[in-house]
Amino acid sequence: GVEEQIADRDVGADRAAGTPYFTHTENTFREDSVEAIPRLAILYKFPSGSVLKFLYGRAIKRPSFFQVTQNYLGARVENLEPEQIRTFEFNYIGAISSNVTLNTSLFANTLENLITRVVFFDDQNNYTTWSANAGEIVTRGLEIAILAKFTQNLSLELNATLQNTRDKRPGYDAIQA
Repeated sequence: GVEEQIADRDVGADRAAGTPYFTHTENTFREDSVEAIPRLAILYKFPSGSVLKFLYGRAIKRPSFFQVTQNYLGARVENLEPEQIRTFEFNYIGAISSNVTLNTSLFANTLENLITRVVFFDDQNNYTTWSANAGEIVTRGLEIAILAKFTQNLSLELNATLQNTRDKRPGYDAIQA
């Protein structure tokens, strides 16, 4: 695993320069938390040569400079959390025969705190937009690959993936992909 940390940033903006609506705004973005980003792999090799793997990983994507600046200088000062992904995988690689190899994986991926743009019109039809953490997407699946080697120069590989992805944001939970 690794760790990630970002230093404080000063942000400023001038809006509507040269007009009666001119505004100057300044703010300091503070995000000094240290994020641990763990990864784990456990492999077991059977006497037959087959391999069983368990893989776990976590990753983050911090809000971009644009997202942070727009929120800190805009109408909504909303603290954005980093987007996160967690992944689990069980993988088996083994020989079915002397010429055929099977590679199969069961996996689960979870994306949380996804950052999206929110568009809002107030009662006077004024337009405002900002970034917000908006939800979670969960994917579960199975991958199978079969490699058949017929000769030194001729082989065939067949791959199939079956997955189910659910968007767990309110209003999106009935959508299946």
